[in-house]
Amino acid sequence: METQVNFEEPLTSQQIIQLVKEENAMLDCDKHAVETAEKKNELEAYIYDSKNKLNDVYSGYIDAEMKQFILNELDKTNQWLYGEGARASKGEYANKLEELKTLIQPLNERYKKGKTVMEALDDFSAKVTQFENKILPEVKFPGLY
Repeated sequence: METQVNFEEPLTSQQIIQLVKEENAMLDCDKHAVETAEKKNELEAYIYDSKNKLNDVYSGYIDAEMKQFILNELDKTNQWLYGEGARASKGEYANKLEELKTLIQPLNERYKKGKTVMEALDDFSAKVTQFENKILPEVKFPGLY
C-alpha cells in the first residue's frame, strides 16, 4: 500500500503515521533481505572452508570413504545453493548449514584433540631436550670415563 501525498498541502497526522508505517515495513524487508544474504554467504563460506580442511588439516583424521561421503554432501549442498536454493529463505540456509555442521563436527573434534596431543608431545620433547642439555652434561656416570 502506498500513501498518496499532495506536496502542495501539508501532510496530515494520518498521512505521516501511514508513511512511517510504510517506511518501517520497507526497513524490515531490507533487513530480512540482508540477513538472508548473510546466511547464504555463511553457508557458501562453510562449504569452501570445509572442503579445504578435508584436503588439508583433517586429512589425517578421516578415512577415504568418509571423506568422499562428506565431499559429496558438500557438493550437493553447493549445487543446491546455486540451483533451486538460489532464492531460498534464511531459515532454509540456516538448516542446510546446521546439517553440514552436524556432519563435520565429530571430525573437527577429532582434529582438535589430535592437535592438542601433538602440542603436548612437542612440549614434552622440548622439555626432554632442555633436560638433556642442562642436566646430563653435569652428571658423572661411573665407568664411562
